[in-house]
Amino acid sequence: MLFGAGCWDFYLNIIYETAFEIDGLPQIYLGTFVTFFWHIIKPFLIFFLTMIFVHLPFIIVLSLVQSKGITYENMWRAEIGVRLVLQILFTLGLFFFPMAILTIAIGRDIMMLRPDYILVPVFKALGPYIVVVALLIALCALEMQTHEFSYSDPIATGLSIARLGVNFAVQVLAIIAMRSIGLFYRHYNCHLLW
Repeated sequence: MLFGAGCWDFYLNIIYETAFEIDGLPQIYLGTFVTFFWHIIKPFLIFFLTMIFVHLPFIIVLSLVQSKGITYENMWRAEIGVRLVLQILFTLGLFFFPMAILTIAIGRDIMMLRPDYILVPVFKALGPYIVVVALLIALCALEMQTHEFSYSDPIATGLSIARLGVNFAVQVLAIIAMRSIGLFYRHYNCHLLW
């Protein structure tokens, strides 16, 4: 699955190595039990903290309006007002997530998550950045179509093969999407403030 913890370090390495023209898939070193565990936890924390950062305005506004009965589950109703503001903030957080991950993958420092480091390159190279975001949207849409392999139904072998094919396609699209983030850095790093 795309969101397996071991894959995230691999994805960060793909971004980094693509950005610096290392044309090959990165190696993953397992090491001892402690380092293996750290290689699993560290990228998960990086992705999680990056997602928290880009959604910080959304989280703040949502926490302020929860006393009015608005929660994440019921904020998706089509209404003008606070719900629309929450929807826009959530979508903007997802839109800026690839640039935030690029900043972390290349800079290798969580302290580089600053609004000016994220916003300026996006608006100076908006067209190519939209292509990167579109690839990630396609990746997420394909990921939502995947299912786990089931041994319980031996008659549905064709269905299991199709599900395996979709899971494989997710991984291929994930590599392409992560390389596109690295290519964005390679071609548009003149717009980065760091």
